[in-house]
Amino acid sequence: MRVHLVFDGTLLAKAMRLGGHRTKRLAVETALREHVQRVRDRRATGWAHRTSKSPHDGVPPVRGSSRSASRRLGLPPICWADPS
Repeated sequence: MRVHLVFDGTLLAKAMRLGGHRTKRLAVETALREHVQRVRDRRATGWAHRTSKSPHDGVPPVRGSSRSASRRLGLPPICWADPS
């Protein structure tokens, strides 16, 4: 199938150099094949929806803080420290 694509020239040159590809077509085709294989592997292992790059083991970051939420709701602030 013929497709017209526009790529960042620097990125494509790096991909060709690192992959040892002699043509742009081969570099793009290899990247697509590797991407498809990674997606298949993730789905096979049950990691299909893990997209977070958080160090907290895939838990998405919480927006805002509990302090601002408690202020907005008129509640006392949450104390996470051990009171003893």
